[in-house]
Amino acid sequence: MLLFAIVIFCLISHIPHPKLKIPKSNIPQLNHSNNSDNSDNSKKWWMYFTPSQAAQFYRSSTFQKIKTETDKNHLNGLQTLPQECLKADSGVEKELRRGIELLSVTYFTLKHGKYNGNHHQNLNIYLDNAKQLWLEVLNRAPANKWTDSFDINLSDVKHSGNTCKENIGWYEGDITLRKWLSGTIPSYNMIRRDLSKDNRQKIDTWMGDIANKMWNDRSFPFKHNRGVSRYSQAHLIALVLQDKKLFETYFHDKERGFYNKFSSFFNFLPNAACNKFINSNISSNIRTNITGLTWEHTYKTGIYGRTAIAQFLNTANIIAFAAQNGGNPAWDYTINTEPSFLKATWKTWYSFGTKDRKRYISWSNCLEQQKFGKNQTNESHLNDEFWFPFALRDRRFLGVKNWNNNDAISILRRYRAENTSL
Repeated sequence: MLLFAIVIFCLISHIPHPKLKIPKSNIPQLNHSNNSDNSDNSKKWWMYFTPSQAAQFYRSSTFQKIKTETDKNHLNGLQTLPQECLKADSGVEKELRRGIELLSVTYFTLKHGKYNGNHHQNLNIYLDNAKQLWLEVLNRAPANKWTDSFDINLSDVKHSGNTCKENIGWYEGDITLRKWLSGTIPSYNMIRRDLSKDNRQKIDTWMGDIANKMWNDRSFPFKHNRGVSRYSQAHLIALVLQDKKLFETYFHDKERGFYNKFSSFFNFLPNAACNKFINSNISSNIRTNITGLTWEHTYKTGIYGRTAIAQFLNTANIIAFAAQNGGNPAWDYTINTEPSFLKATWKTWYSFGTKDRKRYISWSNCLEQQKFGKNQTNESHLNDEFWFPFALRDRRFLGVKNWNNNDAISILRRYRAENTSL
């Protein structure tokens, strides 16, 4: 009997078996050969650096400059006076914005560059200080204290310096947080999984409430600088919370979503009365089709038009980075934009950044004189904050003037444009 069983087993073992068909995963794979980039199974995509990029950054001379400023200025808690108003470019807003980004970058870079992706007690000081600054944001600016210039009683603001009365929350919050798009909000992606569950939940909840306010509280068209600011913040918060369903709800919204918006966002004709500054060979009463202008360039002022561009491109680039590093490739705006239109838009703005810089400023001033009776734009506004999102896609923009290389954030932006171009 035993002999019979052995014979049967041998016969079966030689019968060829059909290959098992394993269904392919619907989850996009990371665009990196370094497996450490996908080591965190709870994270679906990266938004600022991947682990391998952080390790590369650690080996660069630039990182030591970033770490030196971080150690010097951001390891002892918030230094700005607590009563200072949380409005754009106030001391406390700058410290929070810069500190969160620099601490998060330093933490993540040391973790993956020096400690091979492992936790080490020497990292605690960076993670704890980044956490404390986020909690400071939550405490000072809860979502139910959100304000903008239409909601606030301006008598509540003391205009001597940046001091505000108690419990005012954010002043013009959507305008303030537009400066958090390129670095501060996406940098949360680098520390979120390493926070305690309690602290992560607190920050996540605040972010979700803010995204809801940005999306629903006030209706601005997408082309408006405050519209693209609000909808950008909502998109990036959904991404940083790793909420694919919420993000794609935003992304595919016909009026406010970023899907397939590049061509329509940059497809406006210049104001006819100021055309002579754009092309001196064209009569001032003829509209010239210059690819790459925004809605607010058509009637209002150059400074508002540039603000909208910076917000749009910062957000579109971060979405594209996430698409290429764990997300859905279809999120990348270049996939849904005609290549010739992209090229023409970049050509226009590279010209405005170099040979036609003075002409662009004169044209912006013309718009501003019509709207406000005074000039608002000058050369200092065409700086690295504006050119950074262009440079991420095209390194030629690193050659325009006014990159402030002595500032840590500016140094970091330049490094990212040089080394992590999309």
